[in-house]
Parts: sequence; C-alpha cells; structure tokens
Amino acid sequence: MAKLTSRSRTVTTRFNPETLVAAELVARLTGRTVSSLIEYALILYMRKNYPAAFTPGATVTVKLEEAP
Repeated sequence: MAKLTSRSRTVTTRFNPETLVAAELVARLTGRTVSSLIEYALILYMRKNYPAAFTPGATVTVKLEEAP
C-alpha cells in the first residue's frame, strides 16, 4: 500500500521564450528562482479560485476509472 502524504507539489508549466526571459530577470532581481516564483503564483491563484483547498483538514479525493 502506498504511503499517504499530506503535501505534494508537482506542476508542469510551459513558457514562451519571452515570458521565460522575463521570469528569469524577475528571479534574479528578487533573489528567488523561477520555480519559486511560479509556485507562489500558483498558490495565489488557488487561494483565490479554490479557497476550500486551504482550509485546515481539507482532503483531496481522486476517483480513477479504467477505460472500457
């Protein structure tokens, strides 16, 4: 049986070349990494659009169905 974890952060993002250059510049200016900037932006987005995900004791349930 798989071990249950309370936290997971796996996200795939795609940038066009101009946005990546801008993100790298902001990262250099702020002393952060592009990854940490993207993580921060994702957290802000989720807090705004899915506030229930940040309530204490919130759980995520995934239902997988096999194709016929």
